[in-house]
Amino acid sequence: MTDLNKHQTVEQIDAEIQKIINANTTSRFLKATLESGLTRDPIGVATDLEIAFMLFTHRLDAVLLESQIPLPDTV
Repeated sequence: MTDLNKHQTVEQIDAEIQKIINANTTSRFLKATLESGLTRDPIGVATDLEIAFMLFTHRLDAVLLESQIPLPDTV
C-alpha cells in the first residue's frame, strides 16, 4: 500500500482505496467496508471506524485473555 499522507487530494486517496478494493488479496469484509465508505460522509465513516476499531480491539484482548495467550505490550 502506498504511504498515505495529508497532502494528497481526495481523488488520489480514492484511487488508493480503489486499488485495495480491486486487489485479489483483499477480504470481502474490507472491500465492502471501503466501498460503503466511499459513498458516505467521511466524518461519519471515520467515527464509525474508530468505534469498530475500539470494540474489536477489546474483543481481541478478551479472546486472547480467555485463551491465556500472553498479550503483547501496547504502546
